[in-house]
Amino acid sequence: MKTLVYCLTATFLLLAITACGKIEPSNSNPSIPSYQLTAREMSVLNAMFDDEVSAFSEGGNSLLGINLQHETSKQIAIDYSKNEVGADAKYKNKTIFISATITAIQSGINDQPFLTLNGANIFQTPQARFAKNDIQRISALEKGQKIFIICNVQGEIVGTPMLNDCVFADEYANDKKQQMINKYNSALAGNKENIEKIDSQIFLFSIYTARQLSDSSQCGTDNLAKCKEEIASAINKSKPEDQAKQDLLLLSNEFSKYGFILPADKK
Repeated sequence: MKTLVYCLTATFLLLAITACGKIEPSNSNPSIPSYQLTAREMSVLNAMFDDEVSAFSEGGNSLLGINLQHETSKQIAIDYSKNEVGADAKYKNKTIFISATITAIQSGINDQPFLTLNGANIFQTPQARFAKNDIQRISALEKGQKIFIICNVQGEIVGTPMLNDCVFADEYANDKKQQMINKYNSALAGNKENIEKIDSQIFLFSIYTARQLSDSSQCGTDNLAKCKEEIASAINKSKPEDQAKQDLLLLSNEFSKYGFILPADKK
């Protein structure tokens, strides 16, 4: 599953690199005027985020997870069974996106819930521990169910890989979405923010797409499904290369003062 933003990234990445290689963000001016998103721009941004969250939550291609290491619980267990030192170097104290199948649902010390996940064999199965506020959700899970979680790997104890501070992928994605939106709002209000490249891509591609839509677009209304259809159609209608480069250059120039830039070459 590829998201709308993921497809836009593939379509425009080379254009962005060639068109925007010399653009740098400029947040040093304290008198930067605020920018108010139009209803259409906000609608497209929400549709893009909705698509990203859905894909990320199901283990699909999403820019929300591009900076995360992805692994299966089985592979983590296999790596620890072969070489604990090597596995620690690969995983320990790192936040990992983990695809897994539940083999047991249990309570630990102080009733902290944890899941036993499929591993190298029946004796070497990772344990994923969650916060107490996840008890209600965990109580609805079943053995054999496939899940996607984000955890901090704490190494191995007596042959068991320990996964701590776990959260479900959809919860992580929605938290990330809200953090990004808050940062967008702050930056567009004229505040200096450290906007990461991935955050910039989602924002700028949303604005780019919103401005390609017709005045009769359903984006800006409550019809999210129709808005997504229009976005997909706009992505598939490619402009001539020179025009696309110019549009991207103008867009990057317009929003660079807020800290939004597209990936640039490092020449």
